[in-house]
Amino acid sequence: MNYFIDEDPILKPSFALPVLVVCFLVSLIFLTKPPSNDDIVFLEYAQQMAFQPLATAPQDYVFHGMVLKNFVVFESTHPPLIPYMIKIALALFGNRMWPIHLMFAPFLMLATLSLADLIARKTKQSPYLALALTMGPLFLPQASSIMTDFPLLAFFLGAWAAWERTLETDRSQWFWWTLVFSVGATFTAYQGLAIFPVLLIRGLGERKIARTLVLIGLSLVPIAVWLGLVYRIYHLFPFFIEPRPELSVRGEVLRGMTGVAQKSMALFLYVGASLMSFLAVWLWQQRGRAILYGLGAAAGWGLFLAQRFLEHGSFYWAACLAGFGVLSVPVLAQFLINTAQPDETRSTKLSLMVTLIAFCLFQLVLAPFASPRYVLILIAALYVILLWNLQTLAKPLAVLCALFNIGLGLLVGVAERQYAGAQRIDLLDLPVEQTIHFVGEMGVKYSGEKRGYHYYYEGLNETVNYLLVAEGLDHTGIPSHLLEAADPIKRFSVSSSWPVMVDNPEQGTSLYIHPRGLLPFSWGSSEIASFTLYRCYRPVLPDWGREPQQFEPVGMILPERPFTYEVTCKQDGISKMDIYFATFARQNTCQMLVLVEQIDPLSGESLAEIARFHFTAESLEDNQYRSFSFASQNSAGKTYRITIKSPNAEATNSVTLWSNAAQDETYAMGTLQQKGQPGIRLWAGP
Repeated sequence: MNYFIDEDPILKPSFALPVLVVCFLVSLIFLTKPPSNDDIVFLEYAQQMAFQPLATAPQDYVFHGMVLKNFVVFESTHPPLIPYMIKIALALFGNRMWPIHLMFAPFLMLATLSLADLIARKTKQSPYLALALTMGPLFLPQASSIMTDFPLLAFFLGAWAAWERTLETDRSQWFWWTLVFSVGATFTAYQGLAIFPVLLIRGLGERKIARTLVLIGLSLVPIAVWLGLVYRIYHLFPFFIEPRPELSVRGEVLRGMTGVAQKSMALFLYVGASLMSFLAVWLWQQRGRAILYGLGAAAGWGLFLAQRFLEHGSFYWAACLAGFGVLSVPVLAQFLINTAQPDETRSTKLSLMVTLIAFCLFQLVLAPFASPRYVLILIAALYVILLWNLQTLAKPLAVLCALFNIGLGLLVGVAERQYAGAQRIDLLDLPVEQTIHFVGEMGVKYSGEKRGYHYYYEGLNETVNYLLVAEGLDHTGIPSHLLEAADPIKRFSVSSSWPVMVDNPEQGTSLYIHPRGLLPFSWGSSEIASFTLYRCYRPVLPDWGREPQQFEPVGMILPERPFTYEVTCKQDGISKMDIYFATFARQNTCQMLVLVEQIDPLSGESLAEIARFHFTAESLEDNQYRSFSFASQNSAGKTYRITIKSPNAEATNSVTLWSNAAQDETYAMGTLQQKGQPGIRLWAGP
């Protein structure tokens, strides 16, 4: 026990009350934060789960554009506790975010108090330094989410701290709190099972073998019973059965066994971003040449690891974070040397190392991608190790380090909140009288569906008239046929003057997933999100083919040989036409006229001129479509004639277009009728 505390500071109002108040006030900042990252996944799981969980019925679930038939939430990579909590909040308060965030606020309090207890009992530092980590730049954004990662951290640290109290005091109340938090960890995420080696090592180290085994046995019973019931009812067992690779534990693990080098680099950056001020103090406390060696190693490795950021303009920031992250290696080496020396703290040191190694392996080998949310427990263990290695910090220095981390955490937290808000497509000025489809995940999907827009996925059996595309944000692929004749009609941009960015692939930055950027955050302001609204068109004619070398030209369009093509429409809304011209690979200067008319299908007499387009052949490109738009027509059941004329064309100064050999289609060159479907695409729009 260190000199900052007396018998039990963590439970004293003089310590606990200020910490709880600070945690609560910070939670209020994010009370109305919209969903971001995978928040929507847990919202959707909550909506699918029944109040009696084992009565949950299988149903189709759209996940990242894929329709998962007869999906049951229990086949995913997450146990049911967090979705069930969200379900309760939704049932009590409706589809609002603030009650859910309020329900999650105690996790920040529990994590902070538990970490403070471990710091007070295992190091010589002030327990108030727990705030420096839980409100730091990688932790605070996770604390304001509704995913499982921060609750897992809170339960994990809570179980560890309560177990330390159990071993020191033999009070049964702490045994039961350890049991509660351990069960909470296992029902929050399957990684929570890693708490049991920690409890076992500490229990064996204190020679409390029977109590330890009883605790672990009691803690494992609920999750074992739960998994057994799920298997009996649904024939699912997440660890071994792979019902579908998209969401199963096995599928996640198989995807995780790739990209280890990049995930290792990201890990150094995450450590540097979380602990840079304390790592700098550790380096300063070294004596003599050790400082120079440490600085040289950190600078050298930082520059080396940051090479991949040269093209992004974030090189020096990446080198800074990587350099500080590399300092964790000698910190761990120093700690390992101390661990090898037998003393009464050896089992504690061993449990810290086991935690660190377990979650390091999880991030590098098992996790499908690197992300700050996957390394919270790892960094918490490393933080305790670092504080253990540090000489007692003077109060001004401790306050300075804590304020630096908390300030950085608030900067990143606000940036992340702005990024979440930028995904609210319900705030965009979209044509409300029209049906809007959209592509986008995370907050885009949540806000769009809440507003009544339609989430688009391939295979959706709906007519798409207007499509909103989230550019630069996570979204599924858009089929080429949907956009090949679409016209962008409006672009929306959401920018911020806030000096921190949490998602900018151009700067190699992403707080969410390493393929979008290894840096967890970077400096500068930019466009946060952008969206483009497209007017989409439906094909009226059969696809005539996409490989013109397989077809024949219709012949030169000359004054005496205009091209004509008649088509009867089965749907309303024709308003666009594409013609696949060929220029004979030469520069032509003849005048061109494209005429669209409604005609009498029996006599061929023109009933109305729809559109007339004049241009010169100089503007045409060989073997390229030329688009023509006109007013939308009530075209269902009506016949139209498309005429292409060139009043001054000659044999050496003329154009043509392609046609296939379709026997059920005809066109005319002058008065000569020919079989084939010409290279014309006719589109119906909204």
